[in-house]
Amino acid sequence: MPNPWEMNWSGEDEKKGQPVARNPWDMEWSNEAKAEPEPAPEREQGMLWPVSWNKEDGSDYSFDSDAGLLGAMKRSFMAPGDAMAGKFDPMSDEGIGRALEFAGTFGGGATNFGRAAAPIAKTAEEITVDPRGGIGNTLRNLVVGEADDPALIRQRIDDLKAVGVENPTTGMVSGSNRAAWKEHAMSPTNRRVAEAQQASVGKVEDSISGLADRMAAETNPTARPTTMQDLSGRLLEQAEQVKQAQVAEANRLYGRVGELTGEAPAVGDASRAALAKLQEAKAGLSNSAKLTEGPHLNKAIRHAEAVVADLNSGASFNTLKEARTSLGALMSDQSVNPVLKGHLQNIRAALSDDMAATARSSGDEAFGAWKAADDFYRGFKDNETGFGKKSDVSKLLNKNEDSALKFTMGMTKEGAARLRNIKSQIVKENGQEVWDRTKATMLMDAATDGAGNVSGSTFIRNFAKYAPEAKDELWGPVGSVHRDNIEQIARAAETMKKYKAKANGSNTQNHAEANRDITPGKDSLMWAAVGGVKAFAASAAAKTANGVSRWYQAKLLTNPQTTEWLATMPKSVMQKGGLSGHVNKLLEIGRYTSDPQMRVAINEYLAAAGYEGQNSRSR
Repeated sequence: MPNPWEMNWSGEDEKKGQPVARNPWDMEWSNEAKAEPEPAPEREQGMLWPVSWNKEDGSDYSFDSDAGLLGAMKRSFMAPGDAMAGKFDPMSDEGIGRALEFAGTFGGGATNFGRAAAPIAKTAEEITVDPRGGIGNTLRNLVVGEADDPALIRQRIDDLKAVGVENPTTGMVSGSNRAAWKEHAMSPTNRRVAEAQQASVGKVEDSISGLADRMAAETNPTARPTTMQDLSGRLLEQAEQVKQAQVAEANRLYGRVGELTGEAPAVGDASRAALAKLQEAKAGLSNSAKLTEGPHLNKAIRHAEAVVADLNSGASFNTLKEARTSLGALMSDQSVNPVLKGHLQNIRAALSDDMAATARSSGDEAFGAWKAADDFYRGFKDNETGFGKKSDVSKLLNKNEDSALKFTMGMTKEGAARLRNIKSQIVKENGQEVWDRTKATMLMDAATDGAGNVSGSTFIRNFAKYAPEAKDELWGPVGSVHRDNIEQIARAAETMKKYKAKANGSNTQNHAEANRDITPGKDSLMWAAVGGVKAFAASAAAKTANGVSRWYQAKLLTNPQTTEWLATMPKSVMQKGGLSGHVNKLLEIGRYTSDPQMRVAINEYLAAAGYEGQNSRSR
């Protein structure tokens, strides 16, 4: 029986008469209701240093043995015993986190013991992370490994999405061999990774075909890329059509001059001077020259005499034009002696001078019409850009359907002069449709392999063979819609080619090493994490842990938001305050995602990287 002073005599009826462990003078004897004790303020613990503070206002900053690396080490020592005593479930969030801490303390993997070049700091923002290692690289390298410049990664993401790869993986865009090997190693047994890879198959090739179809149909909605032989025939046909149209236009323009000059007698001073010069040359021939050059000179004199005779009879502008046309046709005959051609050319030039003088003498309107006709004709007969006998388009007209296209594209490795000259004529006379088919067909040809299949790898190789100037002429300059689309497809094809090259085959050893990051293996962090679980949990639980580690990495590697977060971690996060902000973005993804599994995956990832997300909060 307790003594009276050991009993409870307060006003709380349900506790009256109950034993107490204190002396009477230590008791509260009033009947006033006891005030509720103030709840302890929520504390926030440091990530690296053994300190904590009031979460709400940052006050009461003090030493805390459960915080930072000291706390992690403390929990690591206690983890096996706590697990065996049933104090936590090894497969719970707490259990996986404790396992990773245990692995970090006793294993060889990268953990929360990152190399931080920093003084003691109150917040994560005050921690300056060494760009060559430490938390920043631990966070990224756990899944990604070494990666390319963020701007290049961003471009790869945009390129792949543009060709239809809606959810590019980290291994595809990061430039990290490790991430690519890891994904290929995971794909045989992981549905999410396998589906992401499968979803990318054929996207580049489909984009090439789709773009070619759009190119071909720009002028004629029903047009499509065609065969090489058919295109060759179309180019020949179009070139001949343009030539005949320009001949007709020249005749029309000169006809207009004839209308304005009428039947007035033409000026013939130049033609008469040409005849006199020929006659003088004949008189000066030696006896041997009379035998060799004399016959050709005599033929030229007869042509000149005929022209002068017409002039003496009152020939008009149109008479001179017809004589000049006849001489031109004669000169184009390959059988005509070169000496005779030279004399005929002089007579023809004299006729042109007399035609110009006749138009000038008929007034300004007639002379203006002459200049328009003459300028057009000179362009038509240009030996570089026109249909002169030495021009590329005239040479094209001398080819057949088997060689015309090959000739057109024959110098595209060296430059674009021939292509430019031919294109300038082909697009005339409603020829844009033919050129649309040309650029579309050549795009498909560049992407078609020896078996007749569209191939991104083949396209990369053949597209690179074109000189930059040839690309400009064929598909437009950089900055134009089609050219930019092609360049984007080429970059996407190159990205996927490099990614596919990391598949198994010659990469067996690399895949084995990557698997040690996602399956039990003594040299990896994930082995250390799983090994920690095995040290204090049942074997079945350890297998589950291995599944969890595989699962969360697959989840991060295939989710669009986390893929972009991992791959585009900017260099600024390696500077003071930057890492915290970037981690906050990941925490936001986890906070607002509609996928509960993604939220867990993010938590596991941050735990594995040794980053306690709550410390990323700005204060």
